[in-house]
Amino acid sequence: MEYQLVFAPGLSLAPADFVTAWNADGSAQNVAQAQVVAGTAKAFDAGLLEVALLVVNAVVLPLATNALYDLIKGVVVKQKKQKRHIKITQLDQPDGTHLLIIEEEE
Repeated sequence: MEYQLVFAPGLSLAPADFVTAWNADGSAQNVAQAQVVAGTAKAFDAGLLEVALLVVNAVVLPLATNALYDLIKGVVVKQKKQKRHIKITQLDQPDGTHLLIIEEEE
């Protein structure tokens, strides 16, 4: 299963930085491989040229959604080096694409 991660501008975290951190984390990499893809978040602001793509390994399926979200939040918090709460919203597109919007809660 694939998830496209869209980072809110206020998060100040580049998809490439997230991908590097994700792939360096052994427990995260065991669950999914991350990569940067360009031009995929068509439903959003045209300024969002890059998103991170998580390709969940079939070996660990079924993976609970909450477990995946916790891994994503952990990597984001490590990169941001702050304790603000991270909110993840899943938007399932008609074409079957799963978008995860990642932002800081106010």
